[in-house]
Amino acid sequence: MSARIEVLKSHLSPYAGLQTPFRDELIATARKLCTTGKGLLAADESQGSCDKRFKPIGLPNNEENRRRYRALMLGAEGLEQYISGVIFQEETLTQKYDDGRSFPE
Repeated sequence: MSARIEVLKSHLSPYAGLQTPFRDELIATARKLCTTGKGLLAADESQGSCDKRFKPIGLPNNEENRRRYRALMLGAEGLEQYISGVIFQEETLTQKYDDGRSFPE
């Protein structure tokens, strides 16, 4: 394990002194995403990936069905207890729940 850490340090050292007005915000975001006991939800399925999921159940692969599929995942009760962040597919950024809230909200 220590060898891996040394490799990471050697690759990341040029960034250690990076100055940006967003430094504190970036650190806070990284800490939030790495919360112990939580994980990231990869909700970035492409249209092709959705097609592989939908085809076996006879569901047409269209934007509305992809939106409903994502709403089902993202709207699961208690999700925030287990998930610290979500990786979105570009299409998902503009999609909304039935009540009008956007998925990123």
